[in-house]
Amino acid sequence: MTYRQLYDYCQGLPLHIRRGPVRRKVIELTGAPITVVRTTLDVRLCRGMYLSVENTTARLVQQTGKTVVALAREGNNYCWERFIEVKEYMHAFDSVTEATDSGNDFDVQLRDLTTAGTVEPCDQMIGEIKAFWRAMGVLCPEHVRQELIAERAVRGQELSDYAIAFRLKIPELYVPNLFEPWYFENLAKTFD
Repeated sequence: MTYRQLYDYCQGLPLHIRRGPVRRKVIELTGAPITVVRTTLDVRLCRGMYLSVENTTARLVQQTGKTVVALAREGNNYCWERFIEVKEYMHAFDSVTEATDSGNDFDVQLRDLTTAGTVEPCDQMIGEIKAFWRAMGVLCPEHVRQELIAERAVRGQELSDYAIAFRLKIPELYVPNLFEPWYFENLAKTFD
């Protein structure tokens, strides 16, 4: 039941990595029964969320009897929706202390967002950071990332962030992360 198993599985999938196989593999590895629900979330505030089946106070969990990945019905383009959906699946690998299963846990996480760098991140914030890097590792296999690094070394900014985002079907905002020297170090911290 480790993210590393999912990561290894996705390394062999063709681009662009599809959500269905990722969800099925996450369910297989974690045993978490996951369903996706589109809701009235406002993307200006929240593009999606993960509600664990253990979160028995959440209405969507009560209604479905499953872990819920809730996505905004409107406002996410294809790349955003795909990335957010996969990122939310990654919370199935969170430790018990990293889960955001209550309003209080979410409030602590929001506090960390507003005080970034001034306090030690709470476990829930660490879980959110891990989910981001895990999604990046799933949606851009390492051999593809290495090809992009080599291609950008030759073509420079002629190979734009937008072109890469289009190729990978991820938000353009996150493309620069693929080229950061600490990329694999951050990803490797999630392999536990």
